[in-house]
Amino acid sequence: MNIAVSISASCLIYALLLKLAILMFNIPSVHEAGYICSMLFIIPGFPFITSGIDLAKLDLRSGIERLTYSIIIVLVATVFAWIMALLLHLQPEEFTTLHIGKMLHLILRLIASFCGVFGFSIMFNSSVPMAAMAALIGCIANTLRLELVDLQACLPLLPHLLVLLLPDYLPHLLKIIMDILEYHLQFLP
Repeated sequence: MNIAVSISASCLIYALLLKLAILMFNIPSVHEAGYICSMLFIIPGFPFITSGIDLAKLDLRSGIERLTYSIIIVLVATVFAWIMALLLHLQPEEFTTLHIGKMLHLILRLIASFCGVFGFSIMFNSSVPMAAMAALIGCIANTLRLELVDLQACLPLLPHLLVLLLPDYLPHLLKIIMDILEYHLQFLP
């Protein structure tokens, strides 16, 4: 019941704020797709992750319970999001193409990826320096993945594989660079 009320309220609030923004600021209605983002808070990430860990450790009872709980939440959220979209006449369109330069697009991706990883790290009580380092690694890995997907210069799964491997090796590379800089800076007056 709480899930249904939460999803319904978030969709309704988003739709009302969107209509208000359309009236006040004359923004295009293409932003209707944002109602999907308004309810991402309900996705049970922790139970999904821990169910996978439990199942990997062969703790079947806990793993299956957590996985079932997560699936129920996602199904209820999906059904109520669909109902609210029908009631509020929300018909998301395809995302519009951005008419900006490639370099600006790259910079905006780096900034958005950095902010996303930094915020997520802070939510999990990481220290600011630790969150900043995680954000630096995450923004490089995610931006590389997005750029490779856009270029379509490789197999479709290769960018995702790189993102899985890059965060493991990038800290080591950054440490080597920092050690080299520290060594050379000691000779400056």
